[in-house]
Amino acid sequence: MVRFSSSPISIFPSDVPVWIVGGAVRDLLSHKAPSDWDLVAQMDVKDISKATGGKVVGPEGKQVCVFSLSGSVIEIGSLDGRSIESDLARRDFTVNAMAIDRHGRILDPFGGQKDLSLKRLRFVPELEDRLRDDPVRALRFCRFAATLGLMPMKDELCRLARFVQDNHGPFGAIPLERVGREMSKGLAFPEAFLETLGLAGLRELFLPSIELKGRPIPTGPIDLALSLGLLGFMSDSERIFDLALSWGVPSRTRKYGLRYGSVLRALSGSMSLLEAVKLLPLFDELRSDRLMELLLLGCTGNGLWKDGLDKLDTARSALERASQRGIPLSGGEIASITGPGPHVGPCLDMMIRKVLCDPYLSPEDARSSIVAYCKKTDER
Repeated sequence: MVRFSSSPISIFPSDVPVWIVGGAVRDLLSHKAPSDWDLVAQMDVKDISKATGGKVVGPEGKQVCVFSLSGSVIEIGSLDGRSIESDLARRDFTVNAMAIDRHGRILDPFGGQKDLSLKRLRFVPELEDRLRDDPVRALRFCRFAATLGLMPMKDELCRLARFVQDNHGPFGAIPLERVGREMSKGLAFPEAFLETLGLAGLRELFLPSIELKGRPIPTGPIDLALSLGLLGFMSDSERIFDLALSWGVPSRTRKYGLRYGSVLRALSGSMSLLEAVKLLPLFDELRSDRLMELLLLGCTGNGLWKDGLDKLDTARSALERASQRGIPLSGGEIASITGPGPHVGPCLDMMIRKVLCDPYLSPEDARSSIVAYCKKTDER
């Protein structure tokens, strides 16, 4: 029995069979307040729309009614005369194949509660049938393992890999926007996601040419742009850019992903990959074009940092004068002011030293000083 103070079930008359399903059930069983709610009701979807004022969306046969209530997104599907048991049997994973009725009673025909408590991930039987119904569930399996911290059952992972090996066709037919949704969410936790994709035989299908080669990969969560930069660093950045474009990733995120890939290549010569990845979220958080140009300029040429900081003031003055004159911060135009060489390297070197190496300065203090400097130059 699950107790909850309020839920969208109360919208429906007491004689209408209705159940909470999906992620909201997982949240309630984990004693969390759901941010969004999925429900199914024994009503036609058009009648659900009339009762709730929601909008009917989705293809014929898979339509749902969507609306907002108290800041939460509510999605309600119709059972179309089916039993709740048959509806749960068609779902993807056991942790998603549970339902709670209006009285708080739990329906759990496939052991989802136990799997959730043991943090393990299994398909609703049979795995092959679930994948034939919707092959994107293979990607979702890897995403759930990464983002929810669930451990794929070994035999399930082996069966999934065999299915992928024998059935490449259905995976190539998945709409790219659906691929993008799963990839974008999973890449927030790149280590577990990329590992599970590889074990399932999916990495070579959806991220060709990515080779981990024993590299330490960040666990996450990290920003999607940084994940794209990481993939670009480990592969062909232009290829990753094209993939991100096909997935529907916003242009600004793709732009920063390309930049991060370039910076990671330069930084990897002077520090470990994990150290570089820890540094980059600082710049990602700022989302400052000026600072990103500074980063890229510091990584031009041979990518090596100068040992001294003797040109730091010169670099700062050059940036300020360029800003005042409206000159874009390109390598050539900065060079026209200060002469040849990686002039902003010392400035970036100082930032890296402060963030990673200075035992007397916290990362927070370093960030504050960098933010203040960037704001000062951005306002000029």
